[in-house]
This record gives sequence, structure tokens and C-alpha cells, in this order.
Amino acid sequence: MQETLCDRLFWHTAQRDDAKIADHLFHRHEMDVVYAMDEATLFDSFFNYLQEIEVFALLEHLDPKKQQRKNIPFMQLVLVFLMKVVGSIKTIDEISDLLLTDELLMSMCGFNAHQVKNGSCDRGTKLRKTPIPEIRGSLCVDTVANHVVTITPRRIENFFNRCMISDN
Repeated sequence: MQETLCDRLFWHTAQRDDAKIADHLFHRHEMDVVYAMDEATLFDSFFNYLQEIEVFALLEHLDPKKQQRKNIPFMQLVLVFLMKVVGSIKTIDEISDLLLTDELLMSMCGFNAHQVKNGSCDRGTKLRKTPIPEIRGSLCVDTVANHVVTITPRRIENFFNRCMISDN
């Protein structure tokens, strides 16, 4: 996934040069903070940034309040979809393997380890024709898709307008 992120977003990651680092530390005795840029760090930083610029709270206004079963807050679905977009995941089906089964990433969206392993509900498990996988994932891909498409263009427009107003 990190390779995909770098390729699609045209990010240039640092190259490791131990000799240069040792030389710098020996002669200057100073070092800036170095962070590992794995997926979890990227999304943690991104979500913190959204909170800092007061956009995170505006995401809750995207909820069209059309959910019939509220066992999963709409905000969690939005965060999963944001990860899909920021992570440059091409199709909604790919999020199952890349996001929904990753305990750390899903914990950032508010899911716990039990939900990642066993799913958020048992709906549909009795109808399965294939064996239930060892790690089911926090959600079904269709659940994410079916809820995200209920966000109207007007709500998205209002979201972006509020983002611009809160920036001033």
C-alpha cells in the first residue's frame, strides 16, 4: 500500500543513508525528528491535521441520517472512505483486503479488534456459501459503498463551503 501511495501521490520518500546520518550526528550533534511513514502514521497525521484545522467536526454534517440500522455510526463509514481516497485505493472492493481487515487502521476509525476479526454484525453469515474467513473485516464493502452514496451533492457542497469559511 505504501508503494501505491508514493506512486499515485508522487511523494518522494527519503532514502536511507546510514553513513551520512552518522557523519551528521558526529559533526553536528543534532538531529531533527524522524518519523516512519507507514499507513497508520499517515492516517493518524491526516486525521490530527483535520482536527487541528477544525474540519474533522464538519465531517459529521455529511450524515444524511438515512441509516435504518445504527449499529455503526455514519462517521466511521466516512473515515473508512477517506482512507480509501487518501490511500489511492482504486476500487471499493480493494478496501476489504487493504483497510477493513487491518486492526490498526480500523482502530483509527473507531472499530475494535473483535469487530475487525468477526465483523460488526452477523447479518448475512448464515447465507454464505463460502467458508467464513479467519478475519472477516470490520465491515462489508457493500455497507461502506451503500452508505457513502447516500451523501447528496448538496451536503458535499455545504461541507466544502464550511471548510472554506472555517479556514478564514
